[in-house]
Amino acid sequence: MYSKNLDVDPALFPKKTIDTISSIDRMQFFPQSGKSLFLQELTLSVRQNEKSSSKISFANIYALYMDYIISRDGSKIAYAVNGTGYPIFIFNGFTCSKHNIKHLVSKLATRYKVIYWDYKGHGDSSTPKVYQDATVEGSIDDAKKVLEKLKIKKAIFLGYSTGVQIMLEFNFQYPNIATGLILISGFSGKVFDSFLNTNIFSYVGEGLKQLSPMMSGAFEQTWKVIHKLPFILRLFIASKIFLNEDKTNPEDVQPFLDSLADQDMNLLLHFIMDVHNHSLSSELETISLPTLILCGEKDLFAPQIRSEEMHHKILNSTLKVIAKASHNIVLEEPEKLSEDIFQFLEDKLMEPNNQK
Repeated sequence: MYSKNLDVDPALFPKKTIDTISSIDRMQFFPQSGKSLFLQELTLSVRQNEKSSSKISFANIYALYMDYIISRDGSKIAYAVNGTGYPIFIFNGFTCSKHNIKHLVSKLATRYKVIYWDYKGHGDSSTPKVYQDATVEGSIDDAKKVLEKLKIKKAIFLGYSTGVQIMLEFNFQYPNIATGLILISGFSGKVFDSFLNTNIFSYVGEGLKQLSPMMSGAFEQTWKVIHKLPFILRLFIASKIFLNEDKTNPEDVQPFLDSLADQDMNLLLHFIMDVHNHSLSSELETISLPTLILCGEKDLFAPQIRSEEMHHKILNSTLKVIAKASHNIVLEEPEKLSEDIFQFLEDKLMEPNNQK
């Protein structure tokens, strides 16, 4: 059944497109104004170019129209909700946005209500006037406001990369919200101590942060020049550090790499070094929640050993290593990740329809 809001003949378009339209129309928590606007634009698009309609997918548009909360410092924090059922609340990674997490969200949303949001200066959220407002504590406060606006009192928490550390600290500060934890290619502290199997980047990062007030313009210009290089060159560089080129679709990676040019390097420096220097307020050994830890075998940013360390400390945890996956695991292996997550939630937290 295709959307009644669309003046199109369903016989003219692939079933995948019609299913996507129906999914959008059924979103109970999608901002109504955004949903209406999207449906209008989608109508125009498919009527003007029938062939392009086959490329439209739920994964590509789920976060085009986001809602917002206002952070304590006045920043706009963007969020989107997809699917229905028991909530999964996502803490994304550093520099990340909807572009890197879209396929995993799309798959999880077939069974759960998935809440995705952007940190300050990331994705569709605004950049704060003061860089020092981009912190772990500020991010925790923003996440709490999103949950409160959506009236969510219980949820499964999912963290990716540096989002794992922010998620863990949130759980320590608000221990009665999460009913389960999912840690993907993450850390529990000192994110740069094992990057490329050396700790030199922790000193480099701190040095750049100290220089930032004096060289903010130069830093910003350099950042933009780097991220305006030809895509093939940026993809080559990324493949040596952050992703497995053999398992990555360039069409998926390019929107993420392109989005980096719009981010503020000075803010990113302050944010990542705050995460690096932040110490969890409680020990991992105190976590009793069912916990799934997923990591990539070829991850150079969050090496497998970091996940193994967390697994040994969290008593009720399960560790799964994805063969040949890099730190870009959420784009490379959304099918495998979602299968493991669904199985974990069935085994540990019951089927979503049975959860209260």
